[in-house]
Amino acid sequence: QSELELALGKLFRKKIKTVASGRTDSGVHAEAQVVHFKTESKIPLDKMVRGLNHYLPEDLAVTGIQAVPASFHAQRSAKWKTYEYRIFNSQARSPLKRKRTFFIPYSLHLSKMKSAARLLSGKHDFRAFETSGSRRKSAVRTIRKFDIKKMENDITITIEANGFLYNMVRSLVGTLLQVGRA
Repeated sequence: QSELELALGKLFRKKIKTVASGRTDSGVHAEAQVVHFKTESKIPLDKMVRGLNHYLPEDLAVTGIQAVPASFHAQRSAKWKTYEYRIFNSQARSPLKRKRTFFIPYSLHLSKMKSAARLLSGKHDFRAFETSGSRRKSAVRTIRKFDIKKMENDITITIEANGFLYNMVRSLVGTLLQVGRA
């Protein structure tokens, strides 16, 4: 968010505040992250995209910009959010996958993990899966999709919910890994 605000400042030559639809934990990559900001600029939207990408670091890119009504809010207007957690499950690590997957060198029982994921689906208080110290009023969230798929040594855990608590996905996945540990 700070990098995007710096790029916006350079492009529009004034400080621009942004609101993102969510936050990512350290080491987590965001894809299709929605952000809103206000500007009176007359720069065409396609040129804004190119201009922002010029000022952004290589590991961050704006893929599109569109005008939205003043009532739109990136966080409050979002209906569902999706996290995809990738695991490389092999006895030997993969240097090529080390930045985008979590390496697990021991066998996992996917059927046990899938059973646990089904129990966690639905509407629950997920306070136990949040990092302590939060000042949120409610930790109730609804998980409508909790899929675990394996292709060769790659496991993908996809969680779709109406919102996530701080470190919730990391805690859920860690719990599933303990359940599935052989």
